[in-house]
Amino acid sequence: MADIFISYAQKDRDRVAPLVEALTAEGYDVWWDLRIRAGESFDELIESTLERVSCVVGVWSKHSVKSEWVRAECAWAKDQRVFVSVRIDEDARLPLKFYNVHTPSLADWAGSRTAENYRSLLRDIQALAGAPGGVAAAVPARQAPKVPEPEMVRIEPGSFLMGSAEGEGYDVERPQHEVRIARPFGIGRYPVTFEKYDAFAKATQRELPGDQGWGRERRPVISVSWEDAVAYAQWLSEQTEKSYRLPTEAEWEYAARAGTSTAWSFGDDKQTLHEFAWYSKNAEGKTHPVGEKAANPWDLHDVHGNVWEWVQDCWHGGYEGAPKDGSAWLEADGGNCGLRVVRGGSWNDEPVLLRSPDRFRLNAGNRNFDLGFRLAQDL
Repeated sequence: MADIFISYAQKDRDRVAPLVEALTAEGYDVWWDLRIRAGESFDELIESTLERVSCVVGVWSKHSVKSEWVRAECAWAKDQRVFVSVRIDEDARLPLKFYNVHTPSLADWAGSRTAENYRSLLRDIQALAGAPGGVAAAVPARQAPKVPEPEMVRIEPGSFLMGSAEGEGYDVERPQHEVRIARPFGIGRYPVTFEKYDAFAKATQRELPGDQGWGRERRPVISVSWEDAVAYAQWLSEQTEKSYRLPTEAEWEYAARAGTSTAWSFGDDKQTLHEFAWYSKNAEGKTHPVGEKAANPWDLHDVHGNVWEWVQDCWHGGYEGAPKDGSAWLEADGGNCGLRVVRGGSWNDEPVLLRSPDRFRLNAGNRNFDLGFRLAQDL
């Protein structure tokens, strides 16, 4: 008795042959209608074979989706719960009955038995047919790819004065108010880099953000929207089973100030800014790799300059009614969530915009060449 029945369109015979060869090399007995003898009844043989096999592999292509035989064979197998679905044409439009069936792709498979898409299919087949010869187990469990994670710094609970006092800064930074952070949290030692973000973009088949020709790797990722940043945090959380997110505006300022109450985390003398930040006077019109400038007292780099950083909060034109517990300030009190808060200033800005309390707003869909983000993490 055959172990596996391959349901496919005859026009795809040459494309299906490598799959048959691979499964046969694994030790399976594969039936793909080459055994029909002259004069033998085709439909009776198909029906009797289907009833005896442990697994039916439906191979979907632009040809097979139109085949009544393939549709019937696969529908029967699906109803009997012995069906495994795979496509060899990416644009093959599956019949309605199979729209909710997991259907991985072998469209780019070159016949290698070590290729991950083939190994994944083999595991699905083994779940139904068992290992060749009825022996249990065989394919090693897939190792989850190592996802590059941002380096995080633990921030302890505490209180601080958020914003600027009367006579300092801008109106949007007032009223200055006390905020208490009740729980520890993690925050990125650096803004998220191209190296980290590109792994996400490739894994999720997103378009890679442009780098303006300045380089990638350790440079902070730029040209990412608020939605992009949130999607990256959600993806990273799923991949690592850790809780990543954007920091709240209060968390960002608390971490950036690092226990200080001065204009910048190093003091009030802007003549020292070049030691801590890339900005309009020294950046030469571009971003720079993270970590090249001195850290703030809590060992965070690039909190001043290099790139503006998205935070969670919706835009409010001042702090009247702002939360005092460090939570994100969203729609309440007239928040405009089409606009999101950005912090820290950039390579393109004057020192005043790099102050710890400085804040600005951008449309959540903006992707600018001076705009990135760093992550927070629930601990």
